[in-house]
Amino acid sequence: LRFQDGNAIMDQINLTALAMPAPPEGSVYEAWLIGAEGVERLSLGVLVLDEIGQGSLTYNDNLSRNLLASYEGVEITIRSSTESDGSGQLAYSYTLPATGLQYVRQLLVSFSLAPQQVALIQGIFVNTQLIDQVAKAMLSAHQNGDQTGIQENAEAIMNLLVGSQSQQHKDWNGDSQITDQGDGYGFLINTDNLGYIQAVFSHADYVSNSPGASQTMIVNGENVKVCAQNLALRAAQLRDHVLTILNSDSEDLDQPVRDSTALADQMLNGMDVDNDGEIEAVANECGVLTSYDYAYRMADMPLL
Repeated sequence: LRFQDGNAIMDQINLTALAMPAPPEGSVYEAWLIGAEGVERLSLGVLVLDEIGQGSLTYNDNLSRNLLASYEGVEITIRSSTESDGSGQLAYSYTLPATGLQYVRQLLVSFSLAPQQVALIQGIFVNTQLIDQVAKAMLSAHQNGDQTGIQENAEAIMNLLVGSQSQQHKDWNGDSQITDQGDGYGFLINTDNLGYIQAVFSHADYVSNSPGASQTMIVNGENVKVCAQNLALRAAQLRDHVLTILNSDSEDLDQPVRDSTALADQMLNGMDVDNDGEIEAVANECGVLTSYDYAYRMADMPLL
């Protein structure tokens, strides 16, 4: 069972069955999400299998709730095909380990220390998208000979990177405005917060090393950590290039502008270093998009 997101809300469930035995004659399988201590239950519907025991079920919550915020387990029950309700006889079940789930929820549901208590993986994704967009705007300004536009966009990138609590978050170009389209949490560690990169890395590490962590949690947590390390290197390099732009008296900024644009793209999309057609969780490859997918996989519930 896998949680999916729509508009940054985990309101969709995909359940896939492989080589599953058919239910007894006259019965059906019904899937359920289970809340704490089994008190709250949400029917996901009937899981229909083909002749070789394969099937899939997709549930979309019509209330657009973040389902991982309220539920922590899954059950598949067997009930009579003539009944329309009732939980039936338990056939399969799985519950996410409590300690690991706590940190997974901070990554995927809500993190109390982030602006508007946004989930860490959502916050880093949205703000990395902004950096990529601003870097492209800076390149466009450079190509058009717009020095004012270059400096304004460079300031925006710097302020996105360092966060609103940093001394480097300021009016760099002297236009009496602090340009920053982000939420202020930043990517890099400062005196008042970890920044998104360290926060994501730390919580993925907490998940991987939590008591009773599933293999899915461990593997995907380690993958997220690798991607966060790549992001930390690229963010530091991007900051250095942007500082060069902001502090330069020269109009010859072609190389730092192009290097900044490339780094911003790599932060978001990663880079296929070994040219194997995939961006993987290895050094210098994966970026935020890849880590986003790995983070969601930490909440997968295996039914074996």
